[in-house]
Formats: sequence, structure tokens, C-alpha cells
Amino acid sequence: MALNKAALKSALEASIASYPASAAAAAQGWADAIAAHVAGGQSPQGVPPTPASVATGKPALTSAIASAFQAGNLAGAASGVAGAVATLYQGLLFVGTTPGTVTAVGGASALSSALSAAFHDNTANSATMSAAADSFANAIHACTQTVIVTHVAPSAVVGPLT
Repeated sequence: MALNKAALKSALEASIASYPASAAAAAQGWADAIAAHVAGGQSPQGVPPTPASVATGKPALTSAIASAFQAGNLAGAASGVAGAVATLYQGLLFVGTTPGTVTAVGGASALSSALSAAFHDNTANSATMSAAADSFANAIHACTQTVIVTHVAPSAVVGPLT
């Protein structure tokens, strides 16, 4: 498998369209979408992150996104979501020919800026749910592609999550 931006957009759109009753419910939808997206990625050795590492990071992702949604301003929400996503990525583990871990999330700061712009544009322009979900998915997917995974020797390989 590979990262699937269309599935991420669809899951985010479904979450938005469900009109969640609380920040916690909205955060759960986003966390489910983001976790499913990253779970479909592959390290340079062609292996996905372990399901346990995705599952272990998901409660903190959900909680941090809920807090971000309650920030009271768009920049705070964007920064909180970006930090939560980067933290999830940093905890991913890979079991290929040799074990692998995330050694960098190069797009974390760009994610915050992209989400801030998406929140602002979607609010200012009353974007459709589909357009909003597409903006958020583009930002998250772009960040995910900057995740660098390093597998240890003797089959050492370093490269992006794809």
C-alpha cells in the first residue's frame, strides 16, 4: 500500500459532514482519518508502521486535536493539530528486514502554516465541506510525505514515508 490522500480527504469530509457535537467528537473523526492515512504508508523497506505504534499514538493524537479545536483561534487550532500530528509520526515504529524508526518530520512547521491558511480560507470563504476537507487533507498528506524513516544496519536505509 501507499499513502492515499483521497481516502484521507474522504474520511475528513465524513467527519466534518457528521456535524460532531463536541470538540472531542470532531477530534476523534480527525484522529481516525489521520491514523488510517499514516497506517497505509510504507517505509523505505516497503513496510507499514506497526499497528501497535499507530494505536499507541492515537489517544494522544485525539486528545491534542480536541484541545486544539478548543483553542479559540485559528492559528492556535492549526498549531495544536500540527503538533499532534508530528508527535504521532515521531512515535511510529517499523518492522522490516531491520527495525526502523522515524528520525525526522521535516514538514511539521509547514503543516502548521498550511493548516492555519486552510482554517482561515475555509472560514472566510464559507468553503464547502468537500473543499475544506481537501484543504486539510492536502496539508496533512504533504507533511506525511516529509516523514523520514531510518532502518538500522545491516540493511540500513533512510527515506521518506510513501
